[in-house]
Amino acid sequence: YHDFQVNEDVFIDKYFGRDLDESGFRRVMCEVVKGGICESGARIRCLEGVVEKLGVLKQTVEGVAGMRFRGVSVLVVLEGQGMSGDVGVTMLDFARTVVLEGERSEDREMVVGINTLLELFGGILREYGGEDRGSY
Repeated sequence: YHDFQVNEDVFIDKYFGRDLDESGFRRVMCEVVKGGICESGARIRCLEGVVEKLGVLKQTVEGVAGMRFRGVSVLVVLEGQGMSGDVGVTMLDFARTVVLEGERSEDREMVVGINTLLELFGGILREYGGEDRGSY
């Protein structure tokens, strides 16, 4: 990502996140958002889009009874520059997903994971003046 406060690019290895706990993840995401504050709040708006799309994903998972998304990852993508950035939230790695015949409930573990992301991103939005629509 580009840090507009010091006008330099910051590169993070794709495996960096594997060693982060919740507070480390929050710290890194705050650094990304803080670095883009000078850019007319574009990163705040992108984060608002992430929260919105995570809310839609949560509703989708809650509406699919009997599926268990074992080993599934959630990919969050912030792409582009300035106000023209795109936001994406996608589920990946369905190889171990199973359907439980006769099960009428959603995958509560997946919902808890999405709620955790919503709480983390919602807290960052509140801290940096974004609109947290309380979708969790």
